[in-house]
Amino acid sequence: MSRFNIKVARIELEASSARDARVCVTFQIDTDAIWFKVPIYLNVNEYDDTEMVQAARHTLHRTFAELSDQSRDWKLSTEDLQQLSDMNVRPRES
Repeated sequence: MSRFNIKVARIELEASSARDARVCVTFQIDTDAIWFKVPIYLNVNEYDDTEMVQAARHTLHRTFAELSDQSRDWKLSTEDLQQLSDMNVRPRES
């Protein structure tokens, strides 16, 4: 699989009230085949402006680590993938 390019696409302040204001740091993630955006919400009172992107990066990492753990059972071996491919009943193009 190709290496992913991860960059901060946007930083926005959501100010419903000063007490519970949040910052949304949106990451854009792309590679040759796919691209998507992931918004990370942080409480504006928990981090200094200079720490906000670092905290968002940490949260992004933690999110994908948890996603990896939760989907671990979905991983297929090379043999499993070959068996699924061999079961394919669609006509093959010449």
